[in-house]
Amino acid sequence: MKKLLSVLVFSLLVAGPLLAQESAQGTQGGGESTSESNRGGAHAAINYSPVGVHIPTLVAPPVGLAFFLGNSWMLGGEYGASRFTYTTTDKDKYNLTYSNTGLNVRWFPFNSFNMLGAMHQRNFTAAGPIKFNDPSGNKYTAEFTAKANATVGSLGLSNHWLTDWHFFIGFDWGVYSLLMAHSEEVTITNIRDQNGNTVPVPSSATSFAATEAAKTSLLGINMLSALPGFLIFTVGVYF
Repeated sequence: MKKLLSVLVFSLLVAGPLLAQESAQGTQGGGESTSESNRGGAHAAINYSPVGVHIPTLVAPPVGLAFFLGNSWMLGGEYGASRFTYTTTDKDKYNLTYSNTGLNVRWFPFNSFNMLGAMHQRNFTAAGPIKFNDPSGNKYTAEFTAKANATVGSLGLSNHWLTDWHFFIGFDWGVYSLLMAHSEEVTITNIRDQNGNTVPVPSSATSFAATEAAKTSLLGINMLSALPGFLIFTVGVYF
């Protein structure tokens, strides 16, 4: 809860003055430059999304490159990746990777306000030991490599400002996501019984039990990859 409140306060501190300035520009009129007019003279932007109430952004903050198509459209791509090593209380070690790759388009109906449409491929891989019981209750250990791949479609509402100092600042206030496609893949090797003996040709029941035990967790990871997001902060430069 404290982290959520911190992100909310940060959003208000950054976006508040920008929204107030934009409102004043709309009221006073005149020839002062706006985000809309700056987009008209911009070609591209390099940006980074370090924080937000959004699991994929927090796990693998993406770096993006976007191109302006006039002052009403922006087309971009982004990529983020992270690697972790996790050790359990039983001293089991797991190597984990997560990547977040996406294409997005933004339509600006007026000034900084925009509507987002995006497609992302979010991939998780893990390697390490696994413990399981087969349907007969026999205990086994094995080495596994697991992959969870999620294709996620998103729609969102945002504000992105282009300042006169060539800074690119934005917030995705709310992003709704849908799991469009997903796959879970598990490779099991080096299966051993409870006495430490290698099982040379595992039975179909043993292989099935090991694979399904891992796939249960992988499906949950794919579902987490498609959770909605809020207050996703982006900062960068445009030229």
